[in-house]
Amino acid sequence: MTGPGQLDGRSPFLPPPHHHHMPGVTPYCGGTGQKLVMTTATITAGNVSTIGRYCITIRETDDRRGRFETTLADGSTLPASRTPLLSAARYLLGEGANPSAVVEMRHDSRPDTVAAFGKVGALAKLDVREDQTSGPRFCRWRPPPQDRG
Repeated sequence: MTGPGQLDGRSPFLPPPHHHHMPGVTPYCGGTGQKLVMTTATITAGNVSTIGRYCITIRETDDRRGRFETTLADGSTLPASRTPLLSAARYLLGEGANPSAVVEMRHDSRPDTVAAFGKVGALAKLDVREDQTSGPRFCRWRPPPQDRG
């Protein structure tokens, strides 16, 4: 048996048929336009009565080189990333978010549509790798060498 968010190939979400499966993440179109938001301030203040839900909004950087700026619900921003949902999950986890909380990603051009979502703990463990012989694929995240303890 594995614990919450472990990379065991299973997901609590069902992927749509046109997307590749990735543990803990399901892109989907639709959305109610309703934003259920908890900020990291709520988490650290200890006022959590549920597991929590986060909403991030992304915008491609001006240089249009596959990097995205991420804005959290409280208006704070994260450094640009090629994997904004995964990077935001690592940030939220580091700020004390419940690993079972859900984070939703929306594009700034379509704020009423959730582009992808997943559990913070599962997303934080993922990265994307790509080489000349294969396209992008999910793998286990490893911190940069300077951040390893």
